[in-house]
Amino acid sequence: MYEIKWTKKAQKQLKRLEKRHQEKLIAMADSLRENPHQGNTMKMKGFDNRHRIKEGQFRVIYSIYKQQLLVEVLKAGFREGIYK
Repeated sequence: MYEIKWTKKAQKQLKRLEKRHQEKLIAMADSLRENPHQGNTMKMKGFDNRHRIKEGQFRVIYSIYKQQLLVEVLKAGFREGIYK
């Protein structure tokens, strides 16, 4: 099982959102514990180790470190501002 680690930037983005949106994004990230390559994830083009999971208007951008069994959440939020 993978450990989930949030970067400071991702934590800051999360704190700016309403509580119900925070809970949704945290649940999305937690779903990566078992399998960070699950069905609705995709490797991002132009990056060696960056993936995204999407659900509706929400996105979580993350990196996978298989040796350490670690998923590092880099960004989290709404689709409109997450890719900037």
